Amino acid sequence: MRIAVFSAESSGSGAARAMRRLVAGLTKRGHHVDLLVPADGKAPASAIQFLAEDDAPEAMALARFVEDYYIPRRRSPLSDTLFSAQSRGYDLGRFDWLRSYDVLNLHWVQNFLNPEAIAGLMNIGRPVVFTLHDMAPFTGGCHYAAGCDGYAGDCAPCPQLNDDALELPRAQLALKRRAYARPHVAAVAPSRWLAGAAARSGVFAAGSVHHLWNSVETDVFRPLDPGKARAAFGIDPDARTILFGAYHNSERRKGFRHLLAAIRRLRLRPEIGRLLDDGRLKILIFGQATPEMAEEGLPVVDLGYVVEDEKLTQAYNAATLVVLPSLEDNQPNILLEAMACGTPVVSFAVGGMVDVIKDGINGRLAPAFDIAALAQAMFQLLMDPAQAAALGAEARRDMVEHAALDVQARNYEALFEKMMASPGLAPAAAERAAQPVEHKGQGAILVPDPVSPRVTRPEVRAAYERYTSGTDRYITPEAAAAARLAALDSEMTSLSDQLDHQADLLLSSRSWRLSRLTGLGSGVTLRQITGMGSVSEKLWAVWAVLNSRRWDAMAPLRLVTRLLRGRDRR
Repeated sequence: MRIAVFSAESSGSGAARAMRRLVAGLTKRGHHVDLLVPADGKAPASAIQFLAEDDAPEAMALARFVEDYYIPRRRSPLSDTLFSAQSRGYDLGRFDWLRSYDVLNLHWVQNFLNPEAIAGLMNIGRPVVFTLHDMAPFTGGCHYAAGCDGYAGDCAPCPQLNDDALELPRAQLALKRRAYARPHVAAVAPSRWLAGAAARSGVFAAGSVHHLWNSVETDVFRPLDPGKARAAFGIDPDARTILFGAYHNSERRKGFRHLLAAIRRLRLRPEIGRLLDDGRLKILIFGQATPEMAEEGLPVVDLGYVVEDEKLTQAYNAATLVVLPSLEDNQPNILLEAMACGTPVVSFAVGGMVDVIKDGINGRLAPAFDIAALAQAMFQLLMDPAQAAALGAEARRDMVEHAALDVQARNYEALFEKMMASPGLAPAAAERAAQPVEHKGQGAILVPDPVSPRVTRPEVRAAYERYTSGTDRYITPEAAAAARLAALDSEMTSLSDQLDHQADLLLSSRSWRLSRLTGLGSGVTLRQITGMGSVSEKLWAVWAVLNSRRWDAMAPLRLVTRLLRGRDRR
């Protein structure tokens, strides 16, 4: 069959990596697969590329306002994962030659295809299959919901946006429900968790959400000699090693803070302390490593960004265990890759991890967000490398059986064939005979990139005008906190200056100067008070002067002075 695969990225991200594996598996099974992507300079020469035509500057300005200002300024602290109004999308449904494909398979299409553009593809009358890499295809804009199930309702109010007067998530979710719930549209989720969420959303027709695993190259990601793998990174072959990796370790849902807390617990164990003292415990990190681990004084081996499969394979094999403390996740590539290499994974029992990891058999699962349990599972494998190796061997067997490229491709092939046989869909073979089209190697195809009507409605235009005129005074909680801190800092500076002035009046007064004759202590000096670094110190210093015996001793003189001044005024 002929399959068109749509993706916003062809390399780099985890979603693109998973997409390429499906393409490879289907191609090996003899199917003709074309990759359709935006022209970004990174796409392979074999891909069909599209270049957007910007012919509506006013509408584009509204889209940029929504994506670059309105949403970022209103993000709540609930999540720092991507959120988008999906305001623009390439109008690919206008190309009749897409009818020559048997199936259209959509992957991660952010900034490439928005709901309106996807609806246009659905109108050409071919089976459309979403491969879900996150929650964005069936929510009002969040890519991960951070525990919210508003997508099962109307996404209003959205807990990830503050003061969303335009209710953008509600409008986007409503459009998806109208556009996607068709008999010839299906969704594939690699995890049961994501499949369940997609089904509850009401975006797809009943029974059209399927659970099919992602895949991994089990011939590339394979067991190697652990000692040699460690030596390749300059690590003692007999050392115990923990591997953690993510494309962005700073993203909160990846659980780096929970990992750090678990490792702090590990350090309290005498056995771990001895391993550290002997230099026989290392922590490997790849991706965007954060400095906190090194600041803890832990022996970190920072591998940076690793994109080469062979180096990734070495890293997995160098690890006694891989820890995956995600708080919310689908079916991470790291999970399948590590297990294919025969390295056990320790994870929270969340998302797609519970589909793949069988606790105590091919890895370890800790109750969701239970840091103590996560640390205990890591400790047991570190102290018993033989057990870790046994779990890893079982993990390898499971990946060969359930996650090989051909297994995934066969499952998709069966789904595609079933959808192609749906009543009401004309066979693509007739279209191919009528207009065979070859677009590879012809350069990027120019295509309109219209802005969604959701973004050009009057309410958004009014908000944009307030923004451009400077009357939009909306500030985020972070900006409000910064403003409060600035005001407090100004107030403290003013108070500090006032205390310096009061100290000058006190210590330069006749009463204080004469009090030296009492012999009741030298007291603080003006230079000492003005040199103090904090307002509280200055306040206590001035208070100490006013409550000193030296100051009290001169009270009669101050009283007589006031009486004399009062008589002179009369």
